[in-house]
Amino acid sequence: MSSVATVPRQAVEPDLPPLRVKRRRWTFYILPLFTIGMIVYLASPVLLMILYSFNDIRGERQVPKFTCCTLNWWKNYREFGDLNTALATSIKVAIPASL
Repeated sequence: MSSVATVPRQAVEPDLPPLRVKRRRWTFYILPLFTIGMIVYLASPVLLMILYSFNDIRGERQVPKFTCCTLNWWKNYREFGDLNTALATSIKVAIPASL
């Protein structure tokens, strides 16, 4: 009987192709950009009103010029009767509407 001694071969793994990087389509960015744009568009008037509530203007109130910062409109909010009535009505409507 004859036998041949051989060296065991190591298994060679074939080279795998490189992983494909998944590209995002340009439509992937449309919804987030549209959402951010709508939030800015809808919130900007409210933020502008809050900003102009700190404006210190003598005389005419409807001026788009921002002069200086003041808290007079916030300190003296009880002097305006119609404003307090509107605020009370808003709170009375908001509480049941939120339930």
